Amino acid sequence: MRIAAGAPATAACTYDFPATDVDSFLALANVLEGVGVSAYLGAAASIANKEYLTDAGSILTVEARHSSYLRAVVGEVPFPQPFDNPLDFDEVYTLASAFIVSCPSSNPTLPVKAFPSLTATSDGTIEAGSMVSLTPGQSFTASGPIYAAFITVTGPVWATITPNNDGYSVTIPNGIAGQSYVVLTSSKDKVSDDTVLAGPAIIEIGAKNGRLSTDCTTGSNGTTTGSNGTTTGSNGTTTGSLPGHSTVPGQGGQTATGGQTTQYGQASTPSSGLLFTGAASNVQPTVGLLAVMGVLAFL
Repeated sequence: MRIAAGAPATAACTYDFPATDVDSFLALANVLEGVGVSAYLGAAASIANKEYLTDAGSILTVEARHSSYLRAVVGEVPFPQPFDNPLDFDEVYTLASAFIVSCPSSNPTLPVKAFPSLTATSDGTIEAGSMVSLTPGQSFTASGPIYAAFITVTGPVWATITPNNDGYSVTIPNGIAGQSYVVLTSSKDKVSDDTVLAGPAIIEIGAKNGRLSTDCTTGSNGTTTGSNGTTTGSNGTTTGSLPGHSTVPGQGGQTATGGQTTQYGQASTPSSGLLFTGAASNVQPTVGLLAVMGVLAFL
């Protein structure tokens, strides 16, 4: 990265990640990995060197796998839409800056700016047609008409917006799903660094999919019947006509003796216990943020 950037490496900054337990750790890591995917995707068009573009693309694909895994763990659809949403440099920095406490004065000034923050709140599951409240940060100012746009790879999707006591209310448009980004703009025709007034705000759109369980059953004594075999109980045996393969060990382990099995099973109800043991030490919440900031090294 130092070679690509053409400058010495910068010193480490001080960050603050609001994670206090396993659930908040996973939720934060999930959001940051999603932003990391959008950051690399948005930066791709600005990387002129083909070799660097391939390097960045190889990181993007791994970031996407990180994101899908974490989305599954917290009960969200791993890949909720056919296209991911790109973010430009200022939009990415706006989201990343919320976790940056300070940086050494010796570090060079980044060629990016942070827009005023934008917070989205809503009761219950957010889906198309849901009403979401958008609250701009204290530095937000606007003197003319305000518009709301969801950022997508095919261009902005405009949403109906009305003022409320805290800021604005926006109706989620059709065709938006998964980790999505909305900005307030001064233009009803385009979204650019010159027209964005606040945001992006991150909104998770779509129903929960149910957390992944530590075993691969539908219940403690449940039976699942399919064309390729039957699974009985949490410690049962899968049999069927196709060559079997072992599943990820669950409580008590599972054995495949002939039927085709799946490596990951979806829990019928959200788990109330620890989702996995030991994996948290390998999923760093800083990874997504470092990916966000690391995009700049390729330019």
